[in-house]
Amino acid sequence: MTFATQSAGCEPAEGLAERVPVLLFHGDRDELLPAAASEMTRMLIGGGELVVLPGAGHLLTEAATTLRERLLDWVPARFAD
Repeated sequence: MTFATQSAGCEPAEGLAERVPVLLFHGDRDELLPAAASEMTRMLIGGGELVVLPGAGHLLTEAATTLRERLLDWVPARFAD
């Protein structure tokens, strides 16, 4: 779900986090969307994990190493056989 769909009044995927693992990333220097937008998304889908990346902007390119490390830990822990 994007901010555009939220502001357009589209229905969020309620309960999504109850059906599948969800990991959200947000840069704390995002000048397009405040981190509160990702927290709102997390709440609307019923949970999930939100990681706020220090020093990262909207595209998160500044945090590529942190993203990679986090995903390498998170994905196997949620999708292991």
